Amino acid sequence: MGENALVTSFVRALYSFIFGIGYLSLFLVATFFGQRDEVLGQTIVIIALALGTALVVCTQVLSLRRRRAARAQRQAVKDAAAPRLVEFEESAFYRCDAQRIWQLIRPAQSDILLDEARSAFTVPGTPSGIGEQQCSVRHDGSVSIVEILAEEAPKWLVVVSVAPAQPGFRQTYRLEEAEEGCRLSIRCSLMVPAGFRSTEEGTQQWHRRVRRYMERIDEVLSLKDVN
Repeated sequence: MGENALVTSFVRALYSFIFGIGYLSLFLVATFFGQRDEVLGQTIVIIALALGTALVVCTQVLSLRRRRAARAQRQAVKDAAAPRLVEFEESAFYRCDAQRIWQLIRPAQSDILLDEARSAFTVPGTPSGIGEQQCSVRHDGSVSIVEILAEEAPKWLVVVSVAPAQPGFRQTYRLEEAEEGCRLSIRCSLMVPAGFRSTEEGTQQWHRRVRRYMERIDEVLSLKDVN
């Protein structure tokens, strides 16, 4: 038993002792006056019972509030210790059908045009479609590999990060037909470990990169239309 628990037990025992002594004193006083004036003695007893009942009720209410506060604190600690899901999303409209956008963004080599990669390719030995891994090498030498988790052409595509390893990371590309064109939405879902605070700069960096990616799609489409 910890020091706080010992102090709490002592305070409770002292409280019960004082409460009992006080109640006994009231009954002795009531008995004394009751021998002289029965009505006065009964009045003192009734008042003592009322005060005792009120004290017990107040004690129970305060105890219940303390227990609720303790439970809320434990839950808050538990929630803080659990990983949390964060999501970011960007979308853009294009004046073409979804199939055309799909054909542009689906191949691994699209990162050269759309994400400023130095080289990009399908990892040899991986299947085409679900399970396919796509590698992208950037100009600073950094390498990223994503794996296709699920897809339905030309509607949506879900990828997870293989390298660098990012447990819980998932990026979804969704194409929806719209009047006079289609809309591309890109959503990033990420499980943030307990105790880790995602920075505003990291969030803004993702948004800037995806917006640039979407702008490049429009630029590439315009060049193809000119040609």
